[in-house]
Parts: sequence; structure tokens; C-alpha cells
Amino acid sequence: MFGNSSDDCPGQNQETSPSYEIDSRVERETWPRAKNKFKKQDIASFGQKYLSEGITQIALLLSEETGIKLFTLSGGVFINEFVTSYITNKLSNSKCRVFRNIKVPSGDGGIALGQAIIGLNNVI
Repeated sequence: MFGNSSDDCPGQNQETSPSYEIDSRVERETWPRAKNKFKKQDIASFGQKYLSEGITQIALLLSEETGIKLFTLSGGVFINEFVTSYITNKLSNSKCRVFRNIKVPSGDGGIALGQAIIGLNNVI
């Protein structure tokens, strides 16, 4: 489902900043056969669960490799309640602590706030 990418990320040292990726071949291979056999809601549920499980496995692997036990879930994908709850529950059950945005929106509103803070920091 996921793995450590063998491709170097621009500007990153692979030894100190490994890149992990979710293998989406399962979805790409399954979709053409599934679209006429299953309801759209079921296909969407599969995609959400697959993404959630992939992110969880990467987080747990990083935790195992580095000892990190604190994770912050932020960004547009975490507007999705299923994805957020699934990952939070799995990480919490593995003795990890999860933080989520409460006062700042996970999507574009959070990006705008971050840009404003950086802008103010550069001006003042």
C-alpha cells in the first residue's frame, strides 16, 4: 500500500528526509472494473478508507523509525470527517497523540492565515 520512495525529492537529502508514498495502483486498477459494479458511494468509501489507511501506516512507520509520538493533522484532506477520525483513532490506539486544528480551518482559510502571518512577520 505504501513505501519509501526511491526518488530523491528536490532540495532534500534522502538520507535525512525520506519520502513516503501511497501506492495508488490498487485504485487505478480497480476503478475501471468497479465503476459499473458498485455504487458511487461504495467507491468513494473505498477511496477514503484506502487513503486513511495509507496515511496511518506511513505515520506509524515514521513513529517506529524515529520515536515520534506526536502528530498534527492539518490540510484540506482533514476536512473529511471519516479520514480524520479513522487516522486519529488508529494513531491514538497505537499510543500516539494527535493534534487537530480547532480554531483555524484545515483548508484554504488556514493557508490564508499562514500567509498573512508570514507577510506580517516580513513587514514588521
